[in-house]
Amino acid sequence: MVVAGGIAAYAGSFSGAFVYDDHASIVNNPHIRRLWPLSEAFSLPLLHQPYTVSARPVLSLSFALNHALLGPQPWGYHVVNLGIHICAGLLLFGIVRRTIGCQVSGVRCQGRAEEIHLPETRLRGRTRYGAAKARNLVSEFPERSRVPLRGAARLTAPGTGGIRAFEESERSSEAELKPETRRSTALALAIALLWVVHPLTTSAVTYIVQRAESLMGMFYLLTLYCAIRGFQSDKSDKSDRSDRSDRSDRAWYTAAVLACALGMWTKEVMVSAPIAVLLYDVVFVAGSLGRAVRRRWGVYLGLAATWTLLALPLTSIPPYPGSIPDPFAYALMQPGVLLHYLRLSFWPWPLVMHYQWPPVDGVAEALLPAGVLVAAAVCSIAGLLRRRWYGFAGSCFFMILAPTSSILPNLPRAMECRMYLPLAIVIGMAVVGARAGALRIVPSSWRGRTIRAAAGTITIVVAVALAAVTHVRNTHYRSRIRLWSQNVGDRPQSYIARSNLGQALEDAGRPLEALEQYAEAARISPRFAPPHYRSGNAFMKLKRYGDAEQAYRRAVELEPSDVNAHANLGAALQKQGRLRESAEAFRQALRLDPDSVSVHRNLALVLVSQGKAAEAAQHLRKVVKAEPHDGRMRNDLGLLLVAQGKLAEAEQAFRTAAGLLPRHPGVRYNLGNVLRKRGYPVEAMAQYRKCIALDADHAAAHNNLGLLLLELGKTTEGEKHRGIAAKLQRREALRGPE
Repeated sequence: MVVAGGIAAYAGSFSGAFVYDDHASIVNNPHIRRLWPLSEAFSLPLLHQPYTVSARPVLSLSFALNHALLGPQPWGYHVVNLGIHICAGLLLFGIVRRTIGCQVSGVRCQGRAEEIHLPETRLRGRTRYGAAKARNLVSEFPERSRVPLRGAARLTAPGTGGIRAFEESERSSEAELKPETRRSTALALAIALLWVVHPLTTSAVTYIVQRAESLMGMFYLLTLYCAIRGFQSDKSDKSDRSDRSDRSDRAWYTAAVLACALGMWTKEVMVSAPIAVLLYDVVFVAGSLGRAVRRRWGVYLGLAATWTLLALPLTSIPPYPGSIPDPFAYALMQPGVLLHYLRLSFWPWPLVMHYQWPPVDGVAEALLPAGVLVAAAVCSIAGLLRRRWYGFAGSCFFMILAPTSSILPNLPRAMECRMYLPLAIVIGMAVVGARAGALRIVPSSWRGRTIRAAAGTITIVVAVALAAVTHVRNTHYRSRIRLWSQNVGDRPQSYIARSNLGQALEDAGRPLEALEQYAEAARISPRFAPPHYRSGNAFMKLKRYGDAEQAYRRAVELEPSDVNAHANLGAALQKQGRLRESAEAFRQALRLDPDSVSVHRNLALVLVSQGKAAEAAQHLRKVVKAEPHDGRMRNDLGLLLVAQGKLAEAEQAFRTAAGLLPRHPGVRYNLGNVLRKRGYPVEAMAQYRKCIALDADHAAAHNNLGLLLLELGKTTEGEKHRGIAAKLQRREALRGPE
């Protein structure tokens, strides 16, 4: 049901487009197009850049594998994202089922006889200690069954009838425990199903680049699941090294450490996973912190060692642009943000890509939401100290959200994807709480099949409703215009949403509508540079170069380190014929980014127009070095070398360009001219003939070929080509300029 529910809810996501940060981290990221060397697949060249894949090697590698196996189209990324989400849902099912299954049986997960702890657990209205203890010892240690059987017999009825009495008790115990096992499966299924189809998870599943959150979530759950399997397998006599269960628990613990390490290099929120495993051990298994550490110190040492992997992301990721620099102001906003997340957990609409969360005016405004969260945190800590399940769940909720929703300011103020894992905790607590409330309210005479049928029906109805909303939300991702239009409709003060809507409209060939959105974004946030820069781009498409210049100058004023703003200002000035100012703008862009190929190319064109062939050639050499397979740039470099009289170098440039562009007639013509100037008429004629074969109407090639033929005494053929050239030139003259 979990798999079917996930597919049904997210089938519409496969037609989703690349949106927002997808372009920087996936579409325009050349590093994920190679699997080797690993530094490329890991996107290590993007360290210190504000991209989602920066300093997250496992995330980047997953995109590289995605590209290699399924190609560059968005549907392939959506398929993998859904697969990750469903795997996370199955892991959640396994964790909840095994946890509840251990608790309803009346024993903790730890299985060794001398380490069993028996909390008072009521099954069907009565307290059971001895029989449950003996039953578990018999089932888990059949080779030692005589010892616990005799002990159990003495507990039930001393004498010759003790064994019989115990066996009768065991049969009744099994009859009672089987329904509890079914209930644990049903509860786990309900929690996992509701989480998988919940609309709030779309921000981490349908939004492709936020695979960072879903993949990290899967590794988080996998770490916890493997640790639980290790706890439940950890029941052998450690002096017997041949015991298979000993090897099994070590294998599970090793898998937990490996999953934790992968998660650390996927997203930094994984930092709390080792603590979550330890708390699970304390609450559900060992019974105390000291006992958990003494028994499994090696496991926790391995999990703690994965924290060292966070050194790469923590020292490489720069602050996000537009974030709040004051940690205190950021922290004051987060209580309201967290309560909004909780509201979306129970009423998941409207959902938006970008929140423009307003700053809090003062401490007083944050007191009420902060008080609610403090009360919840206190209850979680109290439950943790009493080793209750809700203490573990609540503590995990706050630990997972702490890195992004506390005092760390270098992040967007609110993002729905941050609730990916915490949502599972909220749903789990809601389902378990609803069941407990129903058992208190519903008369005992109604319990049994009736209440199970009612609970199943309610779960299915809620799951279908959530899946329907998820389907609607997925339709927003099919178009950038629709996604950002919905965002602007629900959050009209989000200047980032308006700026991105304008970009989507501009890319769709609607620059006038885009300019309206840019103007509104600039009005809402006058110090935000992107709307001005994008307005300049729209004006350039409308050939309003003066307006474009003003927009770019404003963008440069607000963001002096923006290379693209300086470069586009140079382009706008070039279009107006202001070559000196244009060259200076390009030079400023190169000061900020000396390796920018496009800026070197554009500056070279300006310098050619100024008659500075030598300086232009220097810039084109850098372009050719950076892009050795660009035949057009090699052709342009050859022309500049000809202008400087460096014919040998020019010939080499043209020959390389001809190899890269074998169907380009202009390259053959240029090579023929150089060979003619260098005194190689036969080779020059061969190049002219190849040019004419590619373009029979190339008048200059006919003319030059005719002149060479006349020089070599081939008058008839020479006059023929000269005549063809004259006819083509007259036709061009009659046609006039286009």
